[in-house]
This record gives sequence, C-alpha cells and structure tokens, in this order.
Amino acid sequence: MSYCKHRYRYSKSRKVHICEICGYYNYNYTKTQNALKIGLPCVGIVIVGILIFLNSNNNSLPTEPLETIKPIETIEPINKPQTEESEPIKLVPTPVIAISAGVTHGFTTQPAEPSGQWVRYGGNLLYYSELELQIHQLINNERQKYGLQPLAYDNTLSIIAREHSRDMEERNYFAHDTPEGIEPADRGYKYGYFDCGDRTTIQLSKEYDQLAEEYDRLVEVYEPLVAQFEASGSNDYVMYNKLQKMYSEIEQLYNKLEPMRIKLNSAIDQEKIFGGISENLFLNNLYDTIWYTNDIPTSYDWNTPEEIARSTVDGWMDSQGHRKNILTPYYTSEGIGVDISWSDHRVYITQNFC
Repeated sequence: MSYCKHRYRYSKSRKVHICEICGYYNYNYTKTQNALKIGLPCVGIVIVGILIFLNSNNNSLPTEPLETIKPIETIEPINKPQTEESEPIKLVPTPVIAISAGVTHGFTTQPAEPSGQWVRYGGNLLYYSELELQIHQLINNERQKYGLQPLAYDNTLSIIAREHSRDMEERNYFAHDTPEGIEPADRGYKYGYFDCGDRTTIQLSKEYDQLAEEYDRLVEVYEPLVAQFEASGSNDYVMYNKLQKMYSEIEQLYNKLEPMRIKLNSAIDQEKIFGGISENLFLNNLYDTIWYTNDIPTSYDWNTPEEIARSTVDGWMDSQGHRKNILTPYYTSEGIGVDISWSDHRVYITQNFC
C-alpha cells in the first residue's frame, strides 16, 4: 500500500476536509494546501556519560474532542398543506465529526526465531530480530511493574520501525522526521494506522464514522429540497410527506450519533484514542569504551546484545516523554526496529506504539 498524497473535499455537515482517496479526515487543512500532514511533537536530545547517545520520543496527539452540537432554527414550509396535521419540517442539528476515517491494523504476532541480519563483534553474535525481541520483553517488564497490560508484538509496526532505523543509518541522521519531512504519523498512515489506543474506542469511532457518513449523505440531499420546497410555496402534499420521512430518518441517525459522540468525548478526555502511531528513538553503541594507543584505537569494551537492550530501555525510562509512551495504558501493541552502522558501531533503534 503506497503512501497517500491526499486529495481533499470539504464536507459541509461535518465541517472537515476528507481525502477522496483514503478517507482520512484533516482538521487543519486550508485551501492553499493540497495535503497537510498531522505533525507529532518531537522531544529533545539527551546526553549521558562519556558516550553521547541520543534518544527522543514522539507522542501521538489525542484526537480532538467532538464539538458540542448547537440547535438550528426550525424551518416551516411557506404553504403548509392543510389536509392533515403534522409537525413542521425541521433541520436536524449537524454533529461535527472529529474522529479519523477507517482503521486497519497490522498483523499482531510474535516475531520469528532469530534469522536474517546479524553482526559478529568482539566475541558477540547479534541477531537484529533477537535484539528487537529482547527490548520488547524488557518494555513489558516495565509495564508489569506498574500493573499495565503487556503490549503485543506487531510485526507491521516492526516493519515501519526497521525502515526508519535503516533510513537514519543509511543517510546519517537521527530524528523523527526524515529529511523530506515524512513524520511518524505519515509512516503509520502508509500501513493503515490512523487511530491507535483502546481497541473498543477505535471500534466505536469506526461505527460513528459509518453512521455519520449516512447522516451526511441524507442531510446533503435534504437541505436543498427543503429550500426548494419553501421557495416555491408549493402545496405538494406528496413532496411534503417525502421531506417529513427524510427528516425522520435523519433524526433517528442523529439520536444514535449523539450518545456515541458523548461517549467518544469521554474516551478522548481519558486519552484512550490517539491520531496515529507514537515513536521512541535511541542511538546506542556496540561498545562501551574505546582504548587508544598513540591516538589509534587498539581495543574495545564491547557491549553484549543483552547490555544494549537493557541500556536502551533504561535510557527511555529515565526520560519523561519516552517513559510516558511506554507506560501509556491504552496502547495495545508495539514494534521494534534495529539497524547497525558498522562504520562507527552505532545501533539505531526505533520503537513504534499503537
């Protein structure tokens, strides 16, 4: 699935721009932009001890609350048919949608046995996939200390993480955003991660979207028919009944949407749902110390894979932003991606949450 470049249309009743290609909702879109990516805040650089390592986290922003619905004035037909009594035609208040479109998560499975890329250094044999699993297990150990549910290992999130670690290593940068400005959320959208967090809340938002689509469609047909009926001063009783029937359908949908909106707002306040994946980064080393003779490196104090995994998780837990990602109760899955630069022995580690 390729990255969507987004082509937006504006939905009047939803008061939001919607991508015609992938269905993504953009609340920050302006007419002068073709596609505005939702950025996620990047946390600063941490320097520890003699070895300078960088670690930074990217927290997905909670979805913005749904706006309070405000009543719209009742509209009465100019020449209301008098053949039978009925309520005047009304426009149902339009709920404002603030939940992303479709949700498609990756396959959640345990990683395969150690295979694929590996390096041998200082008497150590390091399999990339094995180091990723070691970090994952340590992360769940930290969550267990705080009474949190363990995160499932999501292979698709790992693919996203590995691609970013490899890109940072190959192009020699260390940041959440690529040189082209591709952000963590963009990398998640490419694989279908539009909403993350509590799965029950995500399912509720999906159902809300589906009902809201039907509501939107009916209102878009209903509004111009009402305007045409009133402007004509028609006594067409058949048309009047048709409009009343449409109004009844719209009202029924609205009555379903409103309690769902209230429930979703409560979930948003509790940060149960996030608009995309979150990300932690860490830059580690295969060695702990280099020994020099006449300014020439002669020996290394090498780190074992277990030591690299432990120092990575300890570094994240010592940083407030990264720690918050790791201990967010409503994330259900994560993926780890490792890549190693043999030229300078650096270990690039990306962690993605959903």
